[in-house]
Amino acid sequence: MTSTGKIRHTIAGLLLTTLLALVAGCGGAEARKERYLARGQELMAARNYEKARLEFRNAIQIDPKDATARVRAGEAAERLGNYTEAAQMYQSAVAADEKNALARARLGRMLALAGLPDRALEIIAPALVTAPDDAELLTVRAAATMLKGDLAAARTDAERAVQLDPASEEAVAVLAALLRRAGEGREAVALVSKAVEAAPKSVDLRLVLAQLLVDQQRNADAQQQLEEIIRLEPDNLVHRYRLAQLHLFSKNVDGAEATLRQAVAANPDSVEAQLALASLLAAQRSFEAADKELIAARRKEPDNLPLLVGIGEFYDRAGQPAKAETVYREVIDKDGTGPQGLTARNRIAMAQLRARKPDDARKLVEEVLAENPRDADALVMRADLALAKGDTNGAVTDLRAVLRDQPNSVPIRRALARAHLQAGDTALAEEALRAAVQASPRDLLARLDLAQLLLQQGKPEAALPVIEQLVKDEPNNVAALEALYRVQAGAKDLEAALKTANAIQALQPKLPLGYYLAGLVQQGQQNSAEASESFSAAVALAPTDWQAYQGQAAAELAQGNVDAAISVFRQGIAATRGAAPLVIDLATLLEQQGRPEEAIAEYEAMLAANPTSEIAANNLAMLLATYRKDDKSLARAEELAGRFAKSPNPAFLDTWGWVLYSRGKYAAAVPVLADAVKKAPEAQVLQYHLGMAQLQAGDRSAARASLELAVKGDARYPGIEEARAALAKLK
Repeated sequence: MTSTGKIRHTIAGLLLTTLLALVAGCGGAEARKERYLARGQELMAARNYEKARLEFRNAIQIDPKDATARVRAGEAAERLGNYTEAAQMYQSAVAADEKNALARARLGRMLALAGLPDRALEIIAPALVTAPDDAELLTVRAAATMLKGDLAAARTDAERAVQLDPASEEAVAVLAALLRRAGEGREAVALVSKAVEAAPKSVDLRLVLAQLLVDQQRNADAQQQLEEIIRLEPDNLVHRYRLAQLHLFSKNVDGAEATLRQAVAANPDSVEAQLALASLLAAQRSFEAADKELIAARRKEPDNLPLLVGIGEFYDRAGQPAKAETVYREVIDKDGTGPQGLTARNRIAMAQLRARKPDDARKLVEEVLAENPRDADALVMRADLALAKGDTNGAVTDLRAVLRDQPNSVPIRRALARAHLQAGDTALAEEALRAAVQASPRDLLARLDLAQLLLQQGKPEAALPVIEQLVKDEPNNVAALEALYRVQAGAKDLEAALKTANAIQALQPKLPLGYYLAGLVQQGQQNSAEASESFSAAVALAPTDWQAYQGQAAAELAQGNVDAAISVFRQGIAATRGAAPLVIDLATLLEQQGRPEEAIAEYEAMLAANPTSEIAANNLAMLLATYRKDDKSLARAEELAGRFAKSPNPAFLDTWGWVLYSRGKYAAAVPVLADAVKKAPEAQVLQYHLGMAQLQAGDRSAARASLELAVKGDARYPGIEEARAALAKLK
């Protein structure tokens, strides 16, 4: 062999060796990836989600484009409660393999649970084209369609999904939800019970079953399910919170406390568990009992900075800002500009913003941002400071700039929504909140903001599924329960609304909210005596809250107890230092009872306390013009009402016109009253005033037309009899 041939042979050998190594290396990498995936699945089955997550991430490192590995990593992150990471994993899985049905199903499910049904349907649509009988995709479509209100179509999909895959926990859960909504609670229990028998280790199915049992007031059976869930997942604190809540619903405070003490014992390093116990003690026992518990925890771990920050937050929520700041300052002393020290500065700044000390808050915000320019809380407060000054454009511009750097920041998007709302742009606010929820589909505050905005926009059907999932995820969240109550009451589902109000009472018996909301429902149910008791309880807990007095007085009136209602109003006016709604209601009642002089006295007192009150001036002027004929009183009425001569408010214009009429200035009164009627043509009392002025001004034809409108139907107002008598004379 020539030297050239030897060289070629050597090169060929080297190339062959290299190729074999590459092939072996590829095969080895693929094998390692499969081992990571298999090991991850084993750990998921053992509920060791943190280690499973690491195994799946190892697989992703080997093959970044493997959509299945990303889906599995998303599932592990979701089980760990890291929903932002889960959503990102599912999204990246779809991007890596657009035809991956599982990735689309997982992402679609998260979006549906977050209350974004249109986006969920958009995500799963391509997969359904190629896999129309995929049980997971049908389940997501059922959930999303249910959110959009098409219960029949949703049920068809859910039943088909269960038929295709009877072991699918998600399909069973969605079908059970549809049965529950259709009033088929027993059928729902039977369905889920059968599924639990087939999969006794399924936490999700047991949670669904526990809720269905609570709906049927089978609390003992529900308790058994929750206890088994805790046995299956002892480290998941939310399960223990649910059991504690169930004890509270059953009036078993000792059982609730024991449950949370067990949570602390089982999770001794959990700050969340210690704070949950303290919150329960404060709500059900006393602030002192909770404080004692926290003092003991501090003594045991004096250098546990997250615990100190949590204690500061507890004091904040308990209305103890001075104690909270003392703890936060201690954290700053110990941690300086470390992560907990910056958090403590943010918490103090938030308190200063609430206390309307913007300069002090701004100083702390600048300190935090100097150390960490990306700190979300500080950036949000910087925007809030701009909003407090009315600089909505500046806040929006600043927040949009921050989003370019932190596109998935939920706090920033929530702040942007607030800025849009302050600017009056609800569409952009909703867009910002939907983007926040899409970035982190299970974020509590973002979903709560979205639900409340939907309620404000008159979209309760869109808000309901978001709120129901919120209550499921955060069973102790009073704000979520209140939002659920609003939807239920708005839909006239008074029985469900009363249950929710009672749930708030059970969780926070020292909070007037639950009693007040229960009173409103009981009024709607015409249970006036029960409503009066509920409002009375709310008054006892919040003696300066005018709404509770208003509800209690209304309940007394519904029972025919006029004197009792007047007494409640007077008590409330004294306790609230003249709350305007109570004064107005009392004066209106006194006028209806033929006691106008007492009504006049109420407005005189209101005006003396608040000389700039337009309501007091308007109503007092109208009473003086209507019920008094002496020149002094009428001159005072004219002086009071003169400020409304050019008012855009038809009621204020009407007062001015009626005062002119009472002074005998009929020609001047007619155009003023005509303008008021033009602005509020359906208000019959305004037609009455105009007709009387036209009659006295000599325009009998116009007077007849106005008075006919004034007495049409079953009109009721002071002066209706005079209107009828005047009209009779014109015919």
